[in-house]
Amino acid sequence: MNMTLPTVGRSSNSAKRRTARRQRRSSRRVGAALILVMTCLMIVTSLTFAMVKSTLLSVQRIRLEQAALQADWLLFAGEERAHQQLLSDANYLGEQWAVPLSVGGEPVELPIEIQVQATDDVKLKLVTLKVTMTATRGQSVVRSKSIQIRLQDPLKGEST
Repeated sequence: MNMTLPTVGRSSNSAKRRTARRQRRSSRRVGAALILVMTCLMIVTSLTFAMVKSTLLSVQRIRLEQAALQADWLLFAGEERAHQQLLSDANYLGEQWAVPLSVGGEPVELPIEIQVQATDDVKLKLVTLKVTMTATRGQSVVRSKSIQIRLQDPLKGEST
């Protein structure tokens, strides 16, 4: 009687090899998927940081623009004050004063400097105005202006 040996060992080995091959392919797929997910995550994170940085820079730029506009208005107010002071007192030499304001939720005092100088013409004064405003993170907005103011002629009652 011919007896054949069972091929259990061979089947078992080939099954193990097939299982090992499947596991390797599966782990390769998992590794590739993991790399893809990490790459996507890096891209999304980079885009998020870029958007946050852009937003912060926009806020800073808007605060600087707001400070510049406020400084322009204060310069105009200083011009009007100098004009009124010269109308009431021809010997007015200028002054420094500060306006308390809230900029970006923080209280600040804005110095306004007015200097009046005589010219060769007795009826004409040179007025120099300067406003300095600290906006954000040490950045300042400085506005200055020089104007000539003609004093009131007592006979005609006019000024410019």
